[in-house]
Formats: sequence, C-alpha cells, structure tokens
Amino acid sequence: MDYDLYLLWVPNEGWGVFNACSCPDPGAFPNWMYRKYTILMEQHDKVFGRLREIKERLDVNQIVPTKDKEKDIFPELSDLLAD
Repeated sequence: MDYDLYLLWVPNEGWGVFNACSCPDPGAFPNWMYRKYTILMEQHDKVFGRLREIKERLDVNQIVPTKDKEKDIFPELSDLLAD
C-alpha cells in the first residue's frame, strides 16, 4: 500500500511534515513550496524521520522556499531512502 508524506512550507507557520490526512490542500500552494513523497508503508518511519530532520534544519536556518531554491531544499526520494 502506498502512503503519501509531504514537506511543505506554510506561510506564517513555517515548515511542516504532513501525511495525506494532516496536510493542507497542496493544490493551494505553488509546486515549489512543497514536495509529495509516495512511499511504501514499511518506509514510513525512515522517510518521516529524515523529513523531520530536514524540516528542523530549514527552520533553524530560516530557509524560505523560492523557485530558485527548490532543487536545493527538497531531496529526491532515493536520497531519503538511502542508508
């Protein structure tokens, strides 16, 4: 079964890691403000933990997404799954 996780920047709130139930409607945001990761359920803990680490780093460094920074902010799924 597939499971969706999102790394999303919410204006006036900051970065968040969400699942499909807790995520604000991503259609309301430009695609450079979030990334959707579709994973297998058994990958959840690993990917969720790594997204939380990225979220914390983005918060500490006060990184705000822009079209120019998109590739630097959002990792590829393969990077999140790497050991």
